Amino acid sequence: QGVLAPFVSGASVGCSLLPTAAEVVMESRTYLLLRAWCWPLAFMNMALRGFLMGSGEVVSYFMSGIVQLAIQAVGLFVFFAKNPSLDCLGWIALAKVGADTCSIICALVSKRDLRERYGLLKMTLPSQDVQRNQPFIEGNLTPMDISTAEEEVSTRRSTRGSSRIQAGLGVAQGVRTEAIREGLCAMVLDVSFQLGITTGTYTAGAAMGIGPLYQVGAMQNAFPTYGLSYVVGLAYSVRIVGSRFVGQRKYKEFRGLYSYAAVYVVVLAIVAGGSTLPFARAISLDLAEQSCEFAFNSQCTPVYTSVFGGGTSSGAPLQTTFYLFGPILLGIAGYRILKAGMYCVFDFQFMAVAGASTFVCVFIPAILVARYVIDQPWAIVAAMYLPAWVLVAIFGVRMRSNVAKMVAG
Repeated sequence: QGVLAPFVSGASVGCSLLPTAAEVVMESRTYLLLRAWCWPLAFMNMALRGFLMGSGEVVSYFMSGIVQLAIQAVGLFVFFAKNPSLDCLGWIALAKVGADTCSIICALVSKRDLRERYGLLKMTLPSQDVQRNQPFIEGNLTPMDISTAEEEVSTRRSTRGSSRIQAGLGVAQGVRTEAIREGLCAMVLDVSFQLGITTGTYTAGAAMGIGPLYQVGAMQNAFPTYGLSYVVGLAYSVRIVGSRFVGQRKYKEFRGLYSYAAVYVVVLAIVAGGSTLPFARAISLDLAEQSCEFAFNSQCTPVYTSVFGGGTSSGAPLQTTFYLFGPILLGIAGYRILKAGMYCVFDFQFMAVAGASTFVCVFIPAILVARYVIDQPWAIVAAMYLPAWVLVAIFGVRMRSNVAKMVAG
C-alpha cells in the first residue's frame, strides 16, 4: 500500500471519490509485478542494442525497434481495445520487451562474422560447425574415411586459427570486463538521479496528501509535452555521431557538434519558457482538469483546494508550482545533453561519483528543507530537480576540460 497508494493521508481521508488503498493495490498489483519483470529485460536490451549500433549492425538495430512497435500496436488495437485494463497494459509491456529480446538474440546468433569479431564463438550452434567445416563428408564413405577427414579438419582449424581465436578471446574478455564496469557506473548515475525524483514523489504523497502528489504528477507530465521530447532525439544523435567523431579522432568536429547541442538546448528552453509562462495558469488548470470532479462533493473539497488553492488550504496551488517549469526544463535538457557527451568521452567513473555525491550532498538536504521547513508542493518539486542543475554545472566544467584536452592532443 505504501508503494501504490502513498496518498492515503491528510486531505484524501473521507473523500468518497477516491479509491481506498486496498482497492488501489487490487487494481494495480498485477500491473506493477509485470512491469517489474520488464525491467531486467529492458536494461539487457538497451545494452544489446547499444552493441548492435556500435558494431555497425544498423539493420538489426532498427528491426528491434520495429518489432517493439508492432507488438505494441497489436496489443493496444487488438487486445487493449477489447479489454481496457491495467493488467492488459502490463502484459503488452512484457510481450513487447520479450519480443525485443528474442529479436536481438536471433540477430546475434545468425551473424557468425559478428560473433567471431568480438569473441562470441560459443554462441555457434554445433550443427553450424559441422556444416561449415565438413562439407565434403558425404557419399559412400567408410568409417575410416570419415575419421580421417574429421582429424584433418581438426588439425587445419587448430593450426590456422588457434592463435587468432585465443588472442580474440583475450581481447573480448577485457572488453567485456570494461563494459561491465562502465555500465555499472552509468547505472549509478541514472539510479541516483531517478531516486531523487521518486523520493520526492512519495514524499509529496505520503506527507502532504493527494493534492501535492497530483501537482508533482502534473509537472512531470508537462515536461515531455511542452519541450523535453525535443531533446530526446538530439541526445541520441550526440551519442551516435559524437562517439564516431571521438573514435575517428575528429575532436574539433566533436566540439562543434557539442556546441551546437548546447545552443539548441538554451534556445529550446527560452522558446518553451516563453510560450508557456504567459499561459501558466491556463496550462496548469488544463493539466489538472480531472481533479475538478472533487469540487462537486463537499467531502472532497479539501482535495480540490489542495490542487488549485482557495478555501482553507494553506498549500501553494498548482498554478504557483508551474512557474518552476521553465528553469526545471532547462536543467533536465542540459543534463541529458551533457550526459550524452560524457558517454562519448567514456568518463563513466566521474559520472558515477558525481551522481552519487549530488544525491547525498544536494538532494537529501534539499528534500529535508522542502518538507520540514518550507512544507510546500513547489519546494518538493524544486528539490526533486535541483540535482539536475548541479549536475549541469559539474558536467559542463568537466566536458569543457575534456574537450580542450582532446583538441590540444
